[in-house]
Amino acid sequence: MKLKIFLLSILLISCSQKDIHINNARRFINQWNYDRALIEILKYREDKNAEIQYLLGICYFGKNEYDQAKDYFMNSLQIDTLFRDSIINIYTISAKKALKISDLKKALQFYKTIAELVPDYKQTENLFLVADLNFQQGNYPGALAGYMKAYEFDSTSETARKSTKNFLKSLIE
Repeated sequence: MKLKIFLLSILLISCSQKDIHINNARRFINQWNYDRALIEILKYREDKNAEIQYLLGICYFGKNEYDQAKDYFMNSLQIDTLFRDSIINIYTISAKKALKISDLKKALQFYKTIAELVPDYKQTENLFLVADLNFQQGNYPGALAGYMKAYEFDSTSETARKSTKNFLKSLIE
């Protein structure tokens, strides 16, 4: 009986320690101190916990280590879709910021990552934008694929009508 109580108390202490580390990581993320946040939660990277995977993704995204961020975001989404909208927002906002500074390549990569992480997300406007960016960069097969995917969801909106000219040019090229 004493052994059971001892094991239970160790389990409770370790759970509370984990919660403390997660809360500390959240606090450091809010302060944009991603290295310190990683120190708090990196030891839990193997946990099948959607929040930990999400927080790790945020840390790596904040450090501009986008491949690692994508991996952790994917892990989080495979465990639970709770953070789906937040992940989409992170990439959408970053893509829009990249467009403001005319970094088309980075914006395109962010939009493609959304499509990879959340394939069922009907991001028609983003799909047309990705197709247009590919078209502007002379990547006609990429543009064509983007337009085809976008037209699956929306072929009647103003955005769809505006993209028709580039879509037809992509077919010719």
